[in-house]
Amino acid sequence: MNDSGWLIPVVVLSGIGLVLGLIVWISFHFDKKRRLQWLEVATSLGFENLSVYPDDLDGIVGSSRLMTTGRQRAWTNVFRRQVESLGVTFCDYRYTVGHGKNTKNWQQTVILFCSPAINAPRFEIKPEGWFNKLGEMLGAQDIDFPESPEFSKKYVLTGDNEEAIRQFLRPDILQLLSELQNLCLEVRPGSLMFWFDRRRISPTEFNAVFEQAFSVCSAMSQPA
Repeated sequence: MNDSGWLIPVVVLSGIGLVLGLIVWISFHFDKKRRLQWLEVATSLGFENLSVYPDDLDGIVGSSRLMTTGRQRAWTNVFRRQVESLGVTFCDYRYTVGHGKNTKNWQQTVILFCSPAINAPRFEIKPEGWFNKLGEMLGAQDIDFPESPEFSKKYVLTGDNEEAIRQFLRPDILQLLSELQNLCLEVRPGSLMFWFDRRRISPTEFNAVFEQAFSVCSAMSQPA
């Protein structure tokens, strides 16, 4: 190797460092921009900005399949509002699954409603894909409603008490859920967690998404 041979690895490493630094800067820039947008939108609607996820929600978080999946779980852009007995918290949530080349980072914006009026059994709803269909063939649970084929075609419904779930999910609720796309729900007695599968929403679409989420919460808070 001649005297200038050492320059090649130095230039390569410097280039890699520059690219990585640029990626970090771009990520930081867009995260900051998103945070400022959320502050503007959420505070205008009466939400309080929190630095961390509220401790009093630990029981709900601990029983959530979404929020106990994977590792490196993090909550950002956390906002909360209490209106009489209804508490609303939303945030950007991310987590990591897999290892090495199979590592994936998932992100979604989650809206959580807490109210004693949500007198519901425990169940979960998520979009149905080919993997779920295969699981059904192998015996995995999916509660279908013959009277609501559109809902049953779109979503996988699981829960501990099938009879109670069937009684709770009235035709009007099934119809409302059928009209939404890529919806995910975790319903517990007293709480309802709403998000779109593996997707963060932009602050500019929050009003429209919140309206959808609130309509689901309202329907599930009404007595049968």
